[in-house]
Amino acid sequence: MPTVRALERLVVALDFSTHGSRVLERVALLPLSRRAIVTLLHVRPPLPPLLRHDGLARAALHELQRAADTLRPRLGAAATVATVVARGAPARALARRARALDAELVVLGRRGGGGLRRLALGSTAAGVAAADVAPVLVVGPTPAAVYRRPLAAVDFSAVTDAVLHAVSRVTGGAARITLLHAVSPYWQDVLVAAGTPRRSIDRYRRDALETARRELARVGLRAERLGVQVQRLCEEGDPRAAIPAVAARQGADLVALGTRGHGRAARRLLGSVAAAVADAAPCDVLVVPPRRPA
Repeated sequence: MPTVRALERLVVALDFSTHGSRVLERVALLPLSRRAIVTLLHVRPPLPPLLRHDGLARAALHELQRAADTLRPRLGAAATVATVVARGAPARALARRARALDAELVVLGRRGGGGLRRLALGSTAAGVAAADVAPVLVVGPTPAAVYRRPLAAVDFSAVTDAVLHAVSRVTGGAARITLLHAVSPYWQDVLVAAGTPRRSIDRYRRDALETARRELARVGLRAERLGVQVQRLCEEGDPRAAIPAVAARQGADLVALGTRGHGRAARRLLGSVAAAVADAAPCDVLVVPPRRPA
């Protein structure tokens, strides 16, 4: 059985809100290498000249150092916890730093109940994921344990393998993954509008479900080659509603899903399926960009 490689290079975004402690707790629970390098990053947004003050940078660095002192004992003596204060637009600065450090994972916190689309995924996480730098882990509820009930939403596109790989990394390959595919019913409305007989629509529906189940079985085989156990689930319905509903029903502690393109195309997807899922998910969310060829 293949061994899942422990995470080695993380960039952790902190904004010193009350959610920062949740982010640090989740990082401490991730399957990190003994010699992991964790960079704590605070991004200062551009300020008008009258509000610029060196004391702001010093205060930010002081808070980062306090966070680092809290995290270091949890990671072990061989790990490195670095602190960086950057300036600029948060998403751009975070993506730039993650790229420079060849980060394997970017971690940030959810800011406000129900506001993830607007405040986190809609801006910072969306920008980083769309930049194709690394998977982005958005921490929601206070972590209680390592991930034990991950849910991976797959759409059979090229990003599917990247999602499987990312989930196996953040779980250490120890958790059983529920593979979910939501069969969208949008085509049924088109057929009804075109006057297609009900019998034909039912046949198309059965064919769509059977095709999805076959594809999901293939995805399951690929996941097992990563050394993780999976269970498969097909649901009918709009993915934006079906994925959070399944996550709540199964008590998932992580939902992972991918972006299906680069740049603006990825942002458009994040503004629809991924953003809607993350906004409604009752747990942490892992947003995964496509893996580029080596």
